[in-house]
Amino acid sequence: MRPGAARHVTTATLLLLAFCAAAYGQESRLETRLLTLAENDTVAVKRAGNGGQTVVIVPGLLGSDFTFRHVVPALLDAGLRVVLVDPLGTGDSGRPDNADYSLEAQAARVEAAMRDEGVTSAIMLCQALGGTICYRLALRAPELVAGIVSVNGGPAEQMATPGLRLALRFAPLIRLIGGGEQVRRQLVSGLVESAADPSWVTREVVEGFTAPYRDVDLTLRTLRRMADAAEPELLAPRLSRITAPVVLLIGAANRSGTGRIDAEQVDAMRAALPRLEIVEVRESGPHIQEEAPHVVVDAVMGMLGEGWTAPDAQTTTTD
Repeated sequence: MRPGAARHVTTATLLLLAFCAAAYGQESRLETRLLTLAENDTVAVKRAGNGGQTVVIVPGLLGSDFTFRHVVPALLDAGLRVVLVDPLGTGDSGRPDNADYSLEAQAARVEAAMRDEGVTSAIMLCQALGGTICYRLALRAPELVAGIVSVNGGPAEQMATPGLRLALRFAPLIRLIGGGEQVRRQLVSGLVESAADPSWVTREVVEGFTAPYRDVDLTLRTLRRMADAAEPELLAPRLSRITAPVVLLIGAANRSGTGRIDAEQVDAMRAALPRLEIVEVRESGPHIQEEAPHVVVDAVMGMLGEGWTAPDAQTTTTD
């Protein structure tokens, strides 16, 4: 096994193990509706708040609105409107067998959801692979994107990371193990090892992260389709055309490398994005919205500040 492969397996296994959760109770301030864009192509749109600037949240593959439960109330209390869109195949969105799971198609779905909600000039709050969806959206429909706050989300070129492709080779073993406690322990281990302070990784959190993925066969089929999705166009050569300001939040306290943003992607953003700020968050691993939600909220509110502009490729570090 090549160096780093074990780390990639751990990262992708967090997705493959997601079916193991039991139901959980969660009080949410978000109202959910299902938006049908095509036959069997249904996207979950979750919203709260009236009037004010809109913040559109695009989660990664794991957690959906649950992982933003500390952030959303603060945004609503600040008088903002929040709209969260689950990419197809994640959260409460559909998992059709014959859909296009490419990142470009996911960006088109977010665009359709925003237009259906009447959203223009929004602050995009994106996590992990949600980040690359938002960058593509900024190219597709720049009038919809006033700024991007990306939580460990770089300009990935495919829906499935190399780690996920590798982990899918172990799918028969995952199916055989099923939802046993051993599988749950592995999931907890991956979250704990990457955290600055692992006390946030409770049983309730694990169940909340994985609740949408209880059907193992459906989960594995969907992940395979994501892994096989072909992108019609590369993102990297187009990054310089993104004019919206971007704040990239990086969990600097990541102890294991699990979920760490690719350094090459960060370098590509530094070189191409005209209005970029990189914030290294010392008190958090990759799940900054869990360990340091105030940093995420501050980044959003900073973009809303009058006359705010990101400097060229500036790096700051939180204490």
